[in-house]
Amino acid sequence: MSLELREIGDVTVIDLPGRITSAGESALLLETIRDCVGKGKDKILLNLKDVSYMDSAGLGAIIAAVIEVICARCDTRFCEGKDRVCPKCQTDPRHLRPRAVWTSGISKPPWGELKLASVPQKIRDLLQVTKLESMFESYDDEAAAIRGFQGEAP
Repeated sequence: MSLELREIGDVTVIDLPGRITSAGESALLLETIRDCVGKGKDKILLNLKDVSYMDSAGLGAIIAAVIEVICARCDTRFCEGKDRVCPKCQTDPRHLRPRAVWTSGISKPPWGELKLASVPQKIRDLLQVTKLESMFESYDDEAAAIRGFQGEAP
């Protein structure tokens, strides 16, 4: 699996390929996200337009990526233990739900942002069944997602 990275303004767009299924593919995605965050890029858009299938490993990688990006601007770091939970996330439940806070009038969230674009229906269904859809800001296309980073309506 290879990931294509592009920059649109201050947003890093990561185009995901056909299938995200194995621990290796998922690890590559998470490694790419961590590399971006390490370089100070904390506005990340995952373009899922070409993703035809995602299993639990892929879903786990996207969840871990959201947490990694959200915590990019935190004054805390991930625990090195098995829980891998940001200490701030444990104390502030809104911290994992930037969408709710973002729409409540805050001009700029105090954490990094990860959004999804062009999510295929099968993956939307997966997010809905697992009750994870509220964890992600999802847009119909890349252009709408980029506008979302700028605080504009889709």
